[in-house]
Amino acid sequence: MLDPLLEKQFERKGRNVKVKISDTDLDVNEKFILFMTSRLANPLFSPELAAKTTIIDFTVTQIGLEQQLLGILIGKIEKKLEDDLTALQEEVTLNKKQLKDGEEMLLLKLATA
Repeated sequence: MLDPLLEKQFERKGRNVKVKISDTDLDVNEKFILFMTSRLANPLFSPELAAKTTIIDFTVTQIGLEQQLLGILIGKIEKKLEDDLTALQEEVTLNKKQLKDGEEMLLLKLATA
């Protein structure tokens, strides 16, 4: 029933913009935004609906919440520990990038040899 609205099948009639929903022409405000919510933990959306909309998952997990709270607590109590953690995370990321680059270079040398 909402397909014409989701697909933005608007018709301009004079100065008014209209959309046809359930055999009724309705005026459309250009500032109109539609938000749909679900209380289901894992809602099942059809591929057609997923293609017509933007789906945002605001699910909070126990582990994610613990990490955020721990980060805030460490930041307030021990700033140096938080700085060390950030530096270690950056170093791990850099090492992963170097490892990937090394693997690619090795594969390239093996392919050309």
